[in-house]
Amino acid sequence: MVDSWVGHSDQPTYDVAREIGSALIAAFTSDGAEPPS
Repeated sequence: MVDSWVGHSDQPTYDVAREIGSALIAAFTSDGAEPPS
């Protein structure tokens, strides 16, 4: 787990949603991701 966001899952603001999306894309496209066990 790289990061976590608490209290924003029901109705995140645009800025929080953009931050979460950016982190998700960065983790997905990075070479350092570990395969699921």
